[in-house]
Amino acid sequence: MVNLRCTAKLAKRLKLGKLEKVPSSGELFAEWHANVIWVDRKPLILAVEDRTRLPLLVRARDLDRLPQHLAGALSEILAEIGIEPEVADGYASQLASGVRYSASVDKSVLGTINDCANTVSYHYAAGSSLFECMKLLSTMPMGPLGYNSPGPVVRAVIRFDPTVN
Repeated sequence: MVNLRCTAKLAKRLKLGKLEKVPSSGELFAEWHANVIWVDRKPLILAVEDRTRLPLLVRARDLDRLPQHLAGALSEILAEIGIEPEVADGYASQLASGVRYSASVDKSVLGTINDCANTVSYHYAAGSSLFECMKLLSTMPMGPLGYNSPGPVVRAVIRFDPTVN
């Protein structure tokens, strides 16, 4: 099961009420933090995977299908950074099939979300698509990754993930 750790702002938008903090599973692509951001008066959902800091961007509509929208974005960005389609689809189906909403717990990941939100607000407002923004964010150096970018970190982590053939 995937933990989608929501900010209070996103939990309110999803009409979830008070969320509890749950322990981390430690599995790859099973721990996400998410927030709603506004760019040009359009709401977007920005989710960041805790371990690799891989960002996903989707429009904030049809929110009862948010896990499926995030799974589609995950599949697209994993394919873009060079992950085999069957592996990417496996991680995406894990995200689409079961999400437990919980409270955000990691201020470092929330800081990454804020950094990504600033970058998205500039590039999306300048005419970049959501996918182009995700590609850009996956190449952006991030302090918590030792100033590596999420793309190469994801490739390295997946290569050593024992659940991947």
